[in-house]
Amino acid sequence: AEEWDEKRIEENIQDLLGFIHPVLLDNSSEFELRLDCVRFTVEKISKHVPIYEAEDTLYFPLMQAISAFLTQVFNLISSVDEGKSVELLFVAIDLVGQVDSLIQNGAR
Repeated sequence: AEEWDEKRIEENIQDLLGFIHPVLLDNSSEFELRLDCVRFTVEKISKHVPIYEAEDTLYFPLMQAISAFLTQVFNLISSVDEGKSVELLFVAIDLVGQVDSLIQNGAR
């Protein structure tokens, strides 16, 4: 889906969200995969969800997933070595940046 054009993304929104939401909410999913799903949703999908559907199908589920992801990241920071904790902080920073981008997209 990363290589899809805008039209194909728009045509497959529900299928994409149906794949992405469970991955984001699965704490056992790899961090990289979950972060890629957040990025893809914010950068590609969010601009194709109709405003009247956005709160229920995009914003609430994505913000809920990001919140759970951040909680998991911060809980792990104290239990890993310094190198891994720095890596986790960068994941947290990226997630907060994605929230900012999502809010900016929603304001347009």
